[in-house]
Amino acid sequence: MDTEVAGILGNNILNKTAYQVDWNRNVLTLNSRSSSPPPDAIPISVRNNRVYFKGWSTSGETEFAWIPGYRSTLAKDELKRLAIPLKNKARLMPPRSTSTRRNTSSSTSPTGQFPGGPIKRTNYTMLTWDHNVVGMDLLAPWILTVDARHGWLSLSAPPP
Repeated sequence: MDTEVAGILGNNILNKTAYQVDWNRNVLTLNSRSSSPPPDAIPISVRNNRVYFKGWSTSGETEFAWIPGYRSTLAKDELKRLAIPLKNKARLMPPRSTSTRRNTSSSTSPTGQFPGGPIKRTNYTMLTWDHNVVGMDLLAPWILTVDARHGWLSLSAPPP
């Protein structure tokens, strides 16, 4: 790839190759060879080195970013657009802290279905934030394979 890696491996490197993440074994595999997408591949787009795909169907389709992190979130603007019923929303007061003070701010937590590839979650609660993000809370049980060069990702069950 004509790139030296000395530290954090970001999407600017990962999107130049195919890669696979197996959280159960704590293994990241890079593959410079081309491969055909599996039949259940999910189409993706790449913008600003971020991988995006479609998901959330309870109230409508929306686009999510794959950003390695623990928690999946739904953008505040998406709550309005998706018209999630009031009975499926809860107000939260999550603690937020800075180096000098700790405060709380109100957040909405929508509950609904989250289908995406083999992920079929019902009554799944997400936090609201500035972006739609799918994190390890949904992806960790699966092996994630991404080939941003060819526009696909797939989720497969780990071997027994």
